[in-house]
Amino acid sequence: QEAAVVGRREQQVPAMRSLKAHATVVFSLTAVAVVSGDVANPTAGGPQEAARVWSVEELALHDGRDPDKPLLLSILGEVFDVSHGRQHYGKDMGYSYFAGRDCSRCFAFGSEEEGDDASCTTEGNDASCAMKSKSKVLDLSQEDLSGIFGWRTFYRKHETYRFVGHLADRYYDSSGKPTEEHAQLEAAHAASGNADEMRRALRERFKSCNTKYENGKPNMEIWCDNEYHGRSARPVHVYTHLPFGSDSMDTDRNWCTCLRTKARKAAEAEAAEQVVKPQHGKPTFRLVDYPECMGKNGKVMQHCERPHDAKYP
Repeated sequence: QEAAVVGRREQQVPAMRSLKAHATVVFSLTAVAVVSGDVANPTAGGPQEAARVWSVEELALHDGRDPDKPLLLSILGEVFDVSHGRQHYGKDMGYSYFAGRDCSRCFAFGSEEEGDDASCTTEGNDASCAMKSKSKVLDLSQEDLSGIFGWRTFYRKHETYRFVGHLADRYYDSSGKPTEEHAQLEAAHAASGNADEMRRALRERFKSCNTKYENGKPNMEIWCDNEYHGRSARPVHVYTHLPFGSDSMDTDRNWCTCLRTKARKAAEAEAAEQVVKPQHGKPTFRLVDYPECMGKNGKVMQHCERPHDAKYP
């Protein structure tokens, strides 16, 4: 079983540019092994309490250059002994760049060169910043994060790779306690699994407005229905953004919605609070009026028209 799972994953180095799609296949294979009862790793359920805490310097000594030392790697601050995969993670092997450090970011790109954290520049030759940036993942897209969490599960449930402690760096402190960034990471993990539910909740809260367009006419109609949207609801454009995505809010899911005065004030207050005090793991949004729907009295009209080919406000 171990050979079937690991071999499928680690012998495709020459043709592999990105691990994202590949991770799905491997994770599925691992899941099959778990269901069949073939995974015997006692740490399969995840890291254990009172685990050893490794320093960055200690972990670096286990990068494969010394064949007499165990071969270790870290993913999201969890350290695993991958000595049984020395032919893959050892010196000059295809996955050697994972060994002796936390290169969590590399799991999203299949390379240690791609996807570097833009906040770490080469100015000043700050090697320590560049090294630490390899473990930073919270700025990545939800899709990339999901892939990395899949790889963490792969190592946790592996038949021969063993969990051997935590790395005192980004996600755990020197006593082995989770850091604030670790809490954000787990919130991101939960969010990645709840993305569809979040989208459904947003669609339910911000119900789409009614629209009508007839071929050949320059304008389209926009209006809110008293029965469906609530009495006196008014159209407004909502931009939504799921947590921990790399895309800007402007390019994420957005649509025309209808809100009553009280609901709009509550939504605007919540959006403003998110800007001042972001709540990790929660979606964000903002509301923008349609200029064409503003009446002469400065209030939004319930029914209006705007150019069919007009851009979002």
